[in-house]
Amino acid sequence: MGKTKKYTIAVTALIFVLIFAYMASNGFHGLTKDGENTQIEIVEGMTGAKIVHLLHQNGIIENEVFFKIALRLSGKSANFKIGVYELNPKMSYLEIINMLTNFSSEGLIKVTVPEGYRLSQIAELLDEKGLADEDKFMQEAFSGVFDYDFLPKNYSSAEERLEGYLFPDTYLFDENIDEHGIINAMLAEFEDVCNERLAEALKKNGKDLRSTLIMASIIEKEGKEAEFTTISSVFYNRLAKNMRLESCATVNYILDKPKDNLSVADTYIESPYNTYRNGGLPPAPICSPGLAALEAAISPADTDYLYFVADGSGNNLFSATYEEHLKKKEELKIGG
Repeated sequence: MGKTKKYTIAVTALIFVLIFAYMASNGFHGLTKDGENTQIEIVEGMTGAKIVHLLHQNGIIENEVFFKIALRLSGKSANFKIGVYELNPKMSYLEIINMLTNFSSEGLIKVTVPEGYRLSQIAELLDEKGLADEDKFMQEAFSGVFDYDFLPKNYSSAEERLEGYLFPDTYLFDENIDEHGIINAMLAEFEDVCNERLAEALKKNGKDLRSTLIMASIIEKEGKEAEFTTISSVFYNRLAKNMRLESCATVNYILDKPKDNLSVADTYIESPYNTYRNGGLPPAPICSPGLAALEAAISPADTDYLYFVADGSGNNLFSATYEEHLKKKEELKIGG
């Protein structure tokens, strides 16, 4: 092999080494990166490759190949621990690996808050988990100091203040956390979701967060996720025509015990939440909606539907006219 060829190979190899060193150092040492904490859950049966991909999908790592190299060099490739982790893109790859392989759940309690839970249900769930006293939680929800601009400044109850803002997700809380800490963590998660997933869409569609959250909470309680954007279109179409929403979910919010089928008397209950009697949106959300419902409230489907009725199997039947709506209701009676 000639000297020129050897020299070219050496220079090329050096360039590759320098590029790798630069890129790897950014990943291995967390250089030039910024970002917010993100919760990652590793569950039973996840492969190493799937976990690495999950980290990349959530913006925790920039390069899956370099992370796998760091993982192999660390000698901990097959030792990821099941759990929920708070990770940040600023962390180096080695820091992330150490956290995922040395995690201990001792002293931590995992809580999953489902989409559609109302504030009182969240308080009850946390009480059952031994993390909070239900009454103290509701009192803290009413009078605690929380520094978030999106919270209403004027309110007469804990529900008017925090209903809808405690984001439904899986959390890992220290067993010694207090009611204030739990609420603050859930509000912080809501803020992260708004900043990362909703803020731009809200601005683009000319919608404000408060009314969108109220609408999303109704959508969440009215049907399955696959129907969210269609349900959203019905409610926005009705508002555009100055029609009342007539949402059963808003009436159920004021009942002591929700019903599958409301009575006529239920729809006449005096309450600002009763959208059979009052125009527009209720004064506050009726539950904590998930991301899908929030996105549907921002971007409804393009339909001419004004009505829908539950078909008894978990789905809804949609109609553009009242006559069509009555016909579908009658068909359901005959079929049932």
